[in-house]
Amino acid sequence: MGEVSRTDVPDLLQAADIIAIPSRFEGQSNALLEAMNAGLPIFVSDIPPQAETLGVDGREAAGWLLLLDDSFGWARAIKKLILDSDLQTRMGALARTRVAVFSLERMVDDYEQIIRSSLGLGLDGQQYQRSLILTHRDGFPRLSDGVPLGFPVFG
Repeated sequence: MGEVSRTDVPDLLQAADIIAIPSRFEGQSNALLEAMNAGLPIFVSDIPPQAETLGVDGREAAGWLLLLDDSFGWARAIKKLILDSDLQTRMGALARTRVAVFSLERMVDDYEQIIRSSLGLGLDGQQYQRSLILTHRDGFPRLSDGVPLGFPVFG
């Protein structure tokens, strides 16, 4: 397909029936997240980052993990989906539900929880047993038990 403008992506996803990402190596795939958000059924190669994104951990996965070099397996899986419109709908809904795990709101909430926990604060703002020492010779704040928070304190 070649280079695609970011502004064209929503239209392309809307026109698609499925997405197949046969990658040998992949980090957190934005293309996969965008396709999941569009509610598309997903086929990806069986590599750890894709498995994590699809939620393959005992629950019903939001897509299919396929062996990269098994072209017949890919063809069978895609054919099965094409012939079953109920399966298409169900897999698209699972993808759209799963992608919420990767939302900006979820990320901010998770970071807030980590920071509050590191500071010894509950979500209600109440102080727990740990206290924060704001100055330290290396410029990083540490909890009273010496655990660094990982960000420098400036001026």
